[in-house]
Amino acid sequence: MIFCDTIRSMAQIACGQYHKPFILLSIIWLNGDGWEHHIHWSCGCISGPGIIRNLNLKLVSTSSAVLEWESPQEGATGYKVIVIGDPPLDFNVTLENADLSQLIPGNYYTAFISAYNESKEGGALSISFNAVPGKVQNVTALNINPTSVALSWQPPEGNASSYGIQMLQDPTFNMTVTSNSVTIGNLTPGNDYTFLVSAVVGENHLPLQGNSSDISIYTIPNVIENMNIDNITTNTVFLSWTHPAGNRSSYGIEVLGIPSKNLTVYSESVLVDQLVPGNYYTFSIFAIAGNGLSGKTTVNSTFTGE
Repeated sequence: MIFCDTIRSMAQIACGQYHKPFILLSIIWLNGDGWEHHIHWSCGCISGPGIIRNLNLKLVSTSSAVLEWESPQEGATGYKVIVIGDPPLDFNVTLENADLSQLIPGNYYTAFISAYNESKEGGALSISFNAVPGKVQNVTALNINPTSVALSWQPPEGNASSYGIQMLQDPTFNMTVTSNSVTIGNLTPGNDYTFLVSAVVGENHLPLQGNSSDISIYTIPNVIENMNIDNITTNTVFLSWTHPAGNRSSYGIEVLGIPSKNLTVYSESVLVDQLVPGNYYTFSIFAIAGNGLSGKTTVNSTFTGE
């Protein structure tokens, strides 16, 4: 047995890594004065395929991937595909490509491809990749202020190691967070913003970003300052004020008294008429954003003339 093992080892060394050895062993007994053992052996090599070439990831999505490669120098009749990950895969193909299906979005996979022929399997070449992460769900705007907004969302199906936030109005804006919420500051009061939120995987090698979910909001307009009562008559009051910091679409004016009124204007002044002489009136003015979101009010009061 030791002798046979030695022959097998010598044959394997002679044939190399990618060739299968065969051994011919004969034992002859001859009569004579005693038993004579004549042992004859020889070995050869059955050629096996080499390693495949130029393995690459042709296409990847949330649940599938396509691998392609070139055949080895030595002939191959098929290829064995083994994928390590969740879920694991193990199958054979006859062409120089493989479709990997039923992957989990965002998961990390390593695929090993080896050629084989009728006699032997060659060495494997590997490639690692992430499936594309899924789409985040239910992006919601919370706690909208004149210069900030808090966003939250639900994680996507599968895995995500972080989240990327972009702003449609500013291509240079790019944030990365590891939780499913973020507060974005330094915004302009009364402006409209569209935020894009996407799941990200693979930061340690090549970041891979999933499809984004978007949400559009207006920040709250800023408070009006320097509200003035410029001219008072028996039945009119002229109001003016300065443009608030940031942007606004219009202004709302609430007039409390007899009679009460609600007005909408688009400039920084208004003449309130049809008032009652000698009555007391309170005027509340607030800026309004493009989506109807109102800022804080500024209040002033006066009597009309008698």
